[in-house]
Amino acid sequence: MPIVVALSERDVNVIVCELEGKWEWAELYQATAQAESLMRAVASRWGIIVDLSNSAQLPSSVIAQFRRLAAIDYQPIHLIVLVSTTVYVETLCAMFASMYKRLGVKYRLVATRDEAYALIRRERDA
Repeated sequence: MPIVVALSERDVNVIVCELEGKWEWAELYQATAQAESLMRAVASRWGIIVDLSNSAQLPSSVIAQFRRLAAIDYQPIHLIVLVSTTVYVETLCAMFASMYKRLGVKYRLVATRDEAYALIRRERDA
C-alpha cells in the first residue's frame, strides 16, 4: 500500500502518514479516514506528519483537490506538518494557505521527519 497511517512510536498524540511511490487521491482520502478514526479513539489535540519524502509524485489535479482537503475535520488537529524538499510541494502549500487562510495556519512544511517532530512538540508546548 502506497500510504501507511500509524500512531507515532516517537511521540504521543502524533499520527504519521507515510506516502511512498505512486499513489492516488482515493488512497489519500482512505488514509484520512483512518487518521480520523485514530483521533476519535482518544480525545486530544493531534499533530499529523505527512511524509512525502518517498513519494514519487503527486497525483494530477492537485489544486482541484484543495476544496475536499479543506472539508476535513480539523477540530482535533493542532498542526499538520508536511515533510518534503520539493519546490512544487512548497508552492502548493503556499497556495492552499492563501486560499484557505483559516486552515493554512495549521500547515507547515519541513525537510525531515525529525524537524516535523520538533515543530509539533514546540507548537504543542507553546
